[in-house]
Amino acid sequence: MNSMAQIASVWIEEGCITCDACQETCPEVFHVSDDSCFIIADVRSDGKFDQNEGKSVLKGEIGTSLYDDIVDAAEGCPVEVIIFTTEGDEDAPSEEVVEVVEAPIEVAAEKREAGSIALSGVQQPVIEASLRLFRYDPVLAEKGYDTYEVSVPGHHSLQQVLMTIKETQDGTLTFRTSASAGSDPLTGLEVNGNLVLADCVRMIDLMDSAGESAILTVEPLSGHQVLKDLFVSTKALDVAKERAKPWLRTRDRSGAMSAQGRAIGTMSSSDASRLHKMNDISSEHLLHSMSETVPHNRSYLGPAVCNRLWVRANDPRISSQCKQDMNAVLQGPDGIWAEADIGVMGRFGRLGSVVSKNLNDCRSELLRAHRFAGKSGKHVKWFSKTVKSSGTLNETILAAQTMGPLGAIANLPVTLRMALGFTRTGAPPVRDWQGFIAPGNMPLLINKSVHDHHEVVAIFNELDKRF
Repeated sequence: MNSMAQIASVWIEEGCITCDACQETCPEVFHVSDDSCFIIADVRSDGKFDQNEGKSVLKGEIGTSLYDDIVDAAEGCPVEVIIFTTEGDEDAPSEEVVEVVEAPIEVAAEKREAGSIALSGVQQPVIEASLRLFRYDPVLAEKGYDTYEVSVPGHHSLQQVLMTIKETQDGTLTFRTSASAGSDPLTGLEVNGNLVLADCVRMIDLMDSAGESAILTVEPLSGHQVLKDLFVSTKALDVAKERAKPWLRTRDRSGAMSAQGRAIGTMSSSDASRLHKMNDISSEHLLHSMSETVPHNRSYLGPAVCNRLWVRANDPRISSQCKQDMNAVLQGPDGIWAEADIGVMGRFGRLGSVVSKNLNDCRSELLRAHRFAGKSGKHVKWFSKTVKSSGTLNETILAAQTMGPLGAIANLPVTLRMALGFTRTGAPPVRDWQGFIAPGNMPLLINKSVHDHHEVVAIFNELDKRF
């Protein structure tokens, strides 16, 4: 690392192709979304999460400690949209000193500004907000929303604000609480679509999602049964754990003697770090609620249980039989393949990114272990084979090969309709007639040549000999 240089600010210009290269090089600073690359809020003095068009300076020693990684990310950007300045540059931005105001903020625009600038330090200015809380009465079976106006210091947690409302405005409000900040993973709530732990998230950090109206809509976690107001049952996740049995059953292995003369197990530091990174989960209940499948498929184990099974299966202490049992559960109908879209979880910050990577790695390993059997495996296998052998991506051929010979014969009308180009999906004939009447509304059949086919073949030959 260049100890004499320090990066003052880094930002993203227009034209990002979301290739993930910068995030892989320096995940502490860059986060790639579906549309662009953002500079992470934790490293910025303004606390915002965007492309940093305002050129906010980096906090503390981040510009020095991550100097080489940021430079490597900028130099490795294929479209050269990562721009940074170093200390001493004429155009380097200077950190703005923001005065902490103790008086209440009066107008909505000022509320928004206070929320979007997450000031460093413990004490935060007083902010005004409207909390729109979900309410449910199990006795009357009635549900709705109640709105409460609050004026609180920005450093107060959401749990503190809810307790204030319960003590001063509505004693019937029900929610989970913890003894101290960050001590209870069951305090999860959904705030304007964001999943948070109420006992450790600050009000000023929530104001970014409040909009100009400064309204925070607080709802219980999805995927769990609501017992009353914001209080949910943990039974669904507990039952899923009991069904999956994600308990570690170890094998006999070499150990070491402790200073007290006791035999203890050992593990390499690399294995320990890898497992810790995979299992860096603040709350399994938050994770369970990230899935869009859980509310609609009650037999699905859920991402939290699948993630725990996958972490256990990667533990070097596990017995071979235990690993086989866990992989069988993951491969089963209620396992990892029941999840509709793993990519959705990546939207939920660091927790979602960790789990999304884990579950994608799990799917990849299961495909390899089962020799690309089943519909998902066949799709990957035949996609790779057809592209490599023919240099053409043809969805009709791909669909028929994925179904296999018997499946193609059994679905012959569907296959013929797709092969003749009537529809992409083999829909009923009425859709074909509609296509003739209004051809502009019918999607084009995918039958395209693959550019640089020789490079694709070389990649497959280098990385995977099975194809």
